[in-house]
Amino acid sequence: MRREKKPNILDYLLDGRIKLVINIPTNGDGALANRTREDEYAIRRLAVEHNIPVLTTFELAAATVEGLQYLKFQEPEVFAVTDYVAEKDQATQANPRLTSL
Repeated sequence: MRREKKPNILDYLLDGRIKLVINIPTNGDGALANRTREDEYAIRRLAVEHNIPVLTTFELAAATVEGLQYLKFQEPEVFAVTDYVAEKDQATQANPRLTSL
């Protein structure tokens, strides 16, 4: 990230123009990898400080995209936690070999 170049991602985060950050940490050695890790950390930290969600794995990013696509075409169903507990209790009663978590 070139902090001297304006605007940059940090400016966009501060301005509230970015609502979600996908920032998957990199691996590697050398000066470029170290600079990249510093930039990634700065982006993640600023996002968290401003309550912007940060996704840090490919799997989480893919699951989030899948969920957003689902919401685009279907109305979400909302259930109370007690509904899940009741369903789990019914399954346990039907098959006593199941154990509670």
